Order: sequence, then structure tokens, then C-alpha cells
Amino acid sequence: MNSGQIAVEANLIDPAGVWQGTLFRRKCGTTQWRAVADTAFSGELTGRGFRFAAQARVTFAQNLPDGCYEFRVEGKDATHTPESCFPNFKLAGNGGVPVDGALPHFTLNVDTTPPDSVDLTCVQKQNAIELNWTPSADPAPGIGLAGYRILRNGVTVATLPADSTSFLDRIPRGTPARVFTYQVQPVDSLDNVQLRGGRAQCQFFPPSAVAMLPEPEFTPGNTNQVCWSGSGQIQNYTVFVAENCDFAAAVAQVTADTCFTFANLSDGVTYCYWVTATDLQGRVVMSDTVSSTQDASQPGVRSFEVVDGRTLGSGDWVTSRELTLHVVAEDAFPGRIAVVRFFEDGRLTKTVVLPTALVRLDTTLQVGVLGPECTALDVAASVVDAAGNESLAADRTIQLDASPPDSVSLFNCAQIAGANGIQLDWSASSDAAGCCGLAGYRVLQDGQAIADLAPDVTSFQVALDPSTPTSTFAFQIQPFDSCGNVQRSGGRARCSYVGTSSIEIAAMDAFTPGTENTVCWEVRGQLASLTVFLDEGCDAVADDSVQIAAPGQSQMCQTFTGLRDGQAYCYWLVGFDEQQRVVRSDTVMSIQDASAPVITEFSFPGGDLLDGKMWTYSREVALRLVARDVSPGEIRRIEVLENGAVQFSSELLSPAPELQQVISYRIQSTGPVPVEVKLAARVVDGAGNASRSAELKLFLQENAPQMFAFPNPFNPMRGKVVIRLVDPDESEIKIYDFFGNLVRTLREKPDSHDFVWDGRNDRGDMVANGGYVCVGKKTRARFKLGVLKK
Repeated sequence: MNSGQIAVEANLIDPAGVWQGTLFRRKCGTTQWRAVADTAFSGELTGRGFRFAAQARVTFAQNLPDGCYEFRVEGKDATHTPESCFPNFKLAGNGGVPVDGALPHFTLNVDTTPPDSVDLTCVQKQNAIELNWTPSADPAPGIGLAGYRILRNGVTVATLPADSTSFLDRIPRGTPARVFTYQVQPVDSLDNVQLRGGRAQCQFFPPSAVAMLPEPEFTPGNTNQVCWSGSGQIQNYTVFVAENCDFAAAVAQVTADTCFTFANLSDGVTYCYWVTATDLQGRVVMSDTVSSTQDASQPGVRSFEVVDGRTLGSGDWVTSRELTLHVVAEDAFPGRIAVVRFFEDGRLTKTVVLPTALVRLDTTLQVGVLGPECTALDVAASVVDAAGNESLAADRTIQLDASPPDSVSLFNCAQIAGANGIQLDWSASSDAAGCCGLAGYRVLQDGQAIADLAPDVTSFQVALDPSTPTSTFAFQIQPFDSCGNVQRSGGRARCSYVGTSSIEIAAMDAFTPGTENTVCWEVRGQLASLTVFLDEGCDAVADDSVQIAAPGQSQMCQTFTGLRDGQAYCYWLVGFDEQQRVVRSDTVMSIQDASAPVITEFSFPGGDLLDGKMWTYSREVALRLVARDVSPGEIRRIEVLENGAVQFSSELLSPAPELQQVISYRIQSTGPVPVEVKLAARVVDGAGNASRSAELKLFLQENAPQMFAFPNPFNPMRGKVVIRLVDPDESEIKIYDFFGNLVRTLREKPDSHDFVWDGRNDRGDMVANGGYVCVGKKTRARFKLGVLKK
């Protein structure tokens, strides 16, 4: 073992009792045992002396130097106790000393010393570090060399057998250049490790990288210089070129530089380029591949126009320093246009790089001009392809006029007398010399253009609608030139306008009752005179007129009398305001109607007429109404009254001079059964003339039983009682007193539903006061009837 600190444990057994244990030790290869430790066990005192346990466990601690050792444990029982005072314990037994030739219980090798250190060297081999060292040894009494541990920067990277003296440490891809510290640690079979010595440092260089510098998509002319990033670990490079990227037919050139120029390249052909090399560690590296197309052709501008210009007699004009230019250009395949350049009077003013290079360009672009106004300017455009070949410039001559004519210096406005309008007058404007020239005037009312006038016009009448109210208007005169420049400052005036007065005549009903009618109106504004006209027959020829004495009042009425019944009359008003403008109202019409309508029928066809009375057994009744009015009058409303109160009113959707209608009505009256209901109907025409009421009396017996009688009780001294059955086919009724005696049999009926009893029995005698029962023969209906003579 690799530690001198040991513990020896033994288990001693003796039937006579174990009193003492002793540890004996000797060097391997010797015969003499030497006691190195002992221990005595406690016993129990009895009447026969001490008694010791037959079994005991003992542990001995030892601290040993390196070497080979044999161990034996001996026990001593109580019979071998020296000078024992208990003779009876002197029995045969082990004396506690090993006998000659006794074998050890176990053998132990102690080795705490590691193997010898080694001498280490290292060197880079391509992408690995090679380690070499001198062999180690584990001198006696060492247990023997087991192997080596390889550490890189303090971390174990490998464990090797004892016969190894070299190791190849492969460095992970992507490791940058750095110095590694290695150590080789010999290890024996007991894992004693030699931590001293065996160290070395080794520089690691990663594989050299060669990268091509980016190539443009197109290269001008027939030469091309390609470049790449180099490395201090590389001395020479081999650069390749492949026409049309045919790698099998590539041409190679060797150079120590990191750039190389290829000549005599063909126009329109794409070439691929790459580089290979071998670094100082013998590793072969290869770059990526780049490509570029040779382009020796010049693009051309096919069309160049000013989009927002206008052609006048003196040339092409523009009104803004920001021009919109339309450019059409083409390049020979495979070249593509990448840049557009603009010039003004030969100076480059703008360069536009296209987001995508195009073989054919058709676009509009914004360009600013810097030259003075109203003078000729030369603008031009050229295009440059992706290889840098520039076209010839295409040019246009333009004249810039971005300034409007002068504002008008004098501007007056006033309302036109006797008309609905405003008169505008202004001084003439002018445009600067050499510019587009005055083209006319624009008239604005409250910010809205209402007219464009010729340049020689300096006055204008604004016509207003007669309904225009009194207002203040803001006017402006804006001179404009032939290029469309508008002078938006100056030339302003505010003008008050008195609106036309108006007459609003009140609406009339289609029919007017009686023989007179009142016309009312409202005047808005001020009138100097006013006349109201009446036209009988509405033939547009006035038959009467009244001059209003005080036309300035805002609200007035005029009554016409002696109008004829059934005649249509039209009314209107005409006046003059303070500006002597004619003001006329609308025309209204009404028909005089002095006749009331007449009801010719008001009945209840669904009722039962019994004993001269009209009966109903439901509150829901259908009433028939027939009425007429004298033409041209029209019936417009129906009313139903119950017991003097209006309970139903309906406006007709289509008024007419004659009416035939069934009215669905619900009776409202309540009281003792049967309920007597007094109904009345009347109609009203369009003029409000109401007819005389037509009356109808009904008796309501709601929820009538199969048989009932009225009056009940009845006085036979004053009249008879009517016994009514719902079933009209009942043929006989028998009347019994409350004792069950038959009093009278009735077989005759004055109508289909009623039997009549005079209060006498079958013998003709008047019956006594009391209660009686009526029984129908067919229906078996029963009804209690009271007789009360007073």
C-alpha cells in the first residue's frame, strides 16, 4: 500500500478464556519474530478466580517505512499467567509466543514514494503537439512503474502505459495561436504520482487561412486584379483563374504577393478566382472562390425628358426647382446599369445609386436645379453600369419660372344696385421680363375659386343666388402666368352684401270650413311694399288683392270673406325690398267647404234582435258605417262614442267623399247583466265639419249560460219573464217549484231562442212568490227563476 499508517485487526478465540493478544512482525525473507505490540483483556472475578471471555477482538496501529513486512497475532489464555495465585488455572494451553516455523498471518508491502520524474520535450506537428520524454523507473523497494499521465495546462488529456515515451496531442479545430504548458507525470501501481519535473512549453500555430477579397459583380476592361488575405506562415501562393468558372481548365500563377493581375480577359465572360498555399507546418490551405464578369461595353441613354415641364412659344418651361426627370437607358448583356448622374450646365449635381442594377432602366427621379430664373439652363443625365462604364450624357434645355406675376395693387368691391350680386374692380398685374408672362386672373370668394378671367379683364360681377342671406364676403384676385404660377398674396377685399328679403306664407289645410279664409305670412328682411293676392279657381289670374299698409312688420295675416262653398282658392304675396328687388312668396291653396257630411247607416249586423232589442254576447262587435260628403268634401275621420264619450277615433288613410266601412269595436261599459250600451257614430271631413251623430242601442249579455231569464226575479203582476236558450232547437221548457212539483210546460216561442212565462201554472192560476226551476227538454239546461209579487 502507499501509506505507512496501518491498523491490524485480529479476532482471538480460546475456550479457556482470552487474557492477552500480541502482534509479531518481521521483514520479508527473515525468520525471527519480534513482538511489537500487545494488549490485555479485563476479566470477571468469581469464587473460583478470574474468568475471561472465550472470544476477543483486538486492533494494533502501526507506522511503517517503505518495505515488505510479515505479521502474526498470538493470544495467551489464563493458564499461562505468570506467578498466578490461582494454581487451578495452570492448564495446558498456548503460551502466547510463535513457535518455530510459524507462518505469517499476512504479508504487506508499503510503498509511498512515486516513480522518478522524466525529461520532456515538445514540438508542433501540423495540427497537433508531439511530446517525447525519457523513461521513468520506480527503484526498490517501489512496487513498480504503472504508466504516465499527460497534462495540458494543468488538465489531464491522456493516460498512457508504462512502456510509452511519446504522445501526439491533437488540438481542437478553431484553437487560436497560443503557448501550451505540458507535464508528464509517472505513476506507480499504488497511484503514487510524481508531481515534480517532466514539464515543457510548446507554441501552437493554427492552420493558416487564405481568404479572397470580395470581387465586384462586374469588372471594366479586359484585365482584373484579384487580392486575398495572406499569412506569416505562408511564403508563396498559387492563384487560379477559370474562364466561365470551368475549374478543370483553370490557369495557375505562383506569386509571393497577395495580389495578382490577369490580362487579356474576354468581354462579357465570367471568371472565377481562388488561391492555394502550403504553410510552414506543411499544411495545404485553400481560399474560397470569387467571381467577376468582365464588362468592356458602354451603356447608353435612350430617352431623357422633363416630366412636369410645359412647352410655350419660347421653349420648355418648368415652375419648380425640383424637377421630375424621366430617364430610359440600356446596357449590353450581361452588363447592368447601377448609377444615374445628373448635370446642370456641365456640373454634376446629383448621383443616384439604384437599389438593383438593371439591364434596362425606365424610371422617374427628382432633381433640384440651382440656376437663375427666366434664363436657359442645360440639364443632362448619364448612366454608369456596375463595371463603372459611363454612357454619353443626354441633355435638355429648359427655362425656370417659379415666381408668380405681381399682385394687384388696387382692389374694390361693392353690391350691385337692384340685383343679387357684387361688382369687383382691380388694377392690372404684370409678370417679370423674360418669364412666362401674365395669363389671366383667378377670382376667389371665401377661399373658393369662382372664375378664371383673361389677362386684359380688370372687373367682374359676382352673381349671387336670391336666397343668399345678408353676409360679408372675402374676395381675392390672384394673377397667374402661362406656366401656372399663381400669385396668392395681396389682391384682397371684404364686401358686405344685403340679402334678398323673403316672404314665407303659412301652409293651409286642403279644406277650409265656412266662407272665409285667413292668410298669414312672415317677412324676413325689410320690404318697402307688400301686396297679398287671391285667385279663385287657381287659374294664375288674381281676382282680388290687398295692399298691406305696414309691410315692415315681420308677421301679419289677411282675412278674405264671401268665399264660395266648394271653390278652390290660391293665395300669394309680392313685395319690393329697399334695393328694389322683387320678392314673391310661394303659392298656397285651400278649398272652401261649408257642408257637413251625413251618416246614412250605423248598424250592428251581427246582433240578435229579440223582443225589439239588439243583443250581443261579446264585447267585440263589428259595426257597419255608411256616410257621404258633398263634393269636393272628403271624409277624413271616424269617431265612435259610447255612453256619450269618444272611445274610438281613426284617421282614414285615403279620404273620400263616400264611406262604407266595418268598424271593429270593443264595448267598454260594465254593470248589471244584461248591460245596456248606447253607441253613437260621427264622421268629420277635411275642413273639420262634423256630421250629426247616428245612435245605436245594444244589450250585452257576456258569457251567457245555456239558459237564462230576464228580468229575474220578475213580478207577474207587471209583466212577463223571457226565458232564453242559446240552442235555438230547444222545443219545450218545464217549470218546477222547489219541491219538484211541475208548475207549467211552455212549448210556444215568439222567436227561435225565447220562451215567455206569464207567472201562471197550467191551470191558469197565478203562482206564489218563491223560487222555481226551468228545465229544457232537449238540452237539459237548468235555470233558477224568482217570482216576487208586490
